[in-house]
Amino acid sequence: MGTVLAVGMEDGRKARFMCINPEAKEGRAFFELQISPGNNIRFLVAAPFYNEEVSFLHRYGFNDFLDKLDQAGFSDVLDLERENMCR
Repeated sequence: MGTVLAVGMEDGRKARFMCINPEAKEGRAFFELQISPGNNIRFLVAAPFYNEEVSFLHRYGFNDFLDKLDQAGFSDVLDLERENMCR
């Protein structure tokens, strides 16, 4: 269909989903929960990104991509009306 996990955003053919670790962006430590010794649950955000955003990631790397997310006010809360941050 053009997406990695599912159809998303206005036109699913123009979106890709990526699982990102919220602590990579936020610097918080809660995103791994130990439920018993040796058994941990990791929390990830499945976020949709436009093709241009994924191209930016491939061209400039993950750190610049995270900076771009911060500049654009990207949130872990899914926003299907979000503007393409690379246009």
